[in-house]
Amino acid sequence: MASITPTAWEQLKLYWSTTAGGATPVAGNLVGEFTGDPSFDIKMGAVVWRGQDRFPKQVAFVDGESSVTIPGMQFDPDEAFSKFWTMVKSAAATLHGGAAVATSFTLGANVKPQTAEFLIEGLYTSTGKKAQILIPKGYVDSIPPTVGRSAFASWSLGLKCLQDASGNSLKIFTET
Repeated sequence: MASITPTAWEQLKLYWSTTAGGATPVAGNLVGEFTGDPSFDIKMGAVVWRGQDRFPKQVAFVDGESSVTIPGMQFDPDEAFSKFWTMVKSAAATLHGGAAVATSFTLGANVKPQTAEFLIEGLYTSTGKKAQILIPKGYVDSIPPTVGRSAFASWSLGLKCLQDASGNSLKIFTET
């Protein structure tokens, strides 16, 4: 059985599309690049049956959920707010209490995450072969934006995985 040399990924990118099957690795679907390995959190709830014995005899899984954290995402916050969430952007606003022209983003009662397909793609440094993580249906549950001096920001992005029409919530591909 072949194994993967335990080295890092490089050239990591995140693609997305609101159309199922649409998060392909093309420039139009690219959201941003990131550094560091994505991490998974897969939880299962279970009911354990013991009968009259001290130790369990069987287990039944009753529910589960999964999420992915992408560290060091780098992209334009303007895109994150409008793509990942339904925040309203207005380029025709003025500064609060003033007359200077401003761009505003409104976080209000009607804002919600956009459900989409996500594709994480990168290369293994040891082999140069591609690896992909597909989240066929999910949403960004946390955006910790920074307001910095540049147009680009870096933060960890949290994705919640949902079940798609085929019952899948996560797929991992490695080039052979």
